[in-house]
Amino acid sequence: MPYEPYSPTQKQREGHFVLVWLGAFISVMMLILMALGVSVKVEGFLALLAGTYMITFTVWHRYDDYFKDCAIQGARWTAVVVGIWLVIRALVSIFAMSRDFGAMVAGGEVEDISAATLLPFMDSAMLLAALCALAFHAGFLFTQFRGRS
Repeated sequence: MPYEPYSPTQKQREGHFVLVWLGAFISVMMLILMALGVSVKVEGFLALLAGTYMITFTVWHRYDDYFKDCAIQGARWTAVVVGIWLVIRALVSIFAMSRDFGAMVAGGEVEDISAATLLPFMDSAMLLAALCALAFHAGFLFTQFRGRS
């Protein structure tokens, strides 16, 4: 095994995994607080914590290969969530547009129904960010536990 002077110590490795669990807890709390409609200040504070955590997580590079593999899997899960979000948003927009077109062709009144009217929560960037954070941590922890079995 080659010598790597900047490889993390065992204590640093344990700290990395503790931070992942902390991030998972914060992302779950963000979703719960959003569902309960708790104060925007609390939600904003958790978003600040999660954002700072994600920036630090991305900028800091002293991770071992196993940790990086778990993070890559978490990033894949995040990309899937964003993809599903975009597909749902596109399908709802197509539905609203085709509904208007059908009413126009039939000679009826065209109601102005937009995708935001049909699914108002789809315009929430905060919800998308919380779902992405949760997906990242779920993918990371799934890979971590799958690797142990």
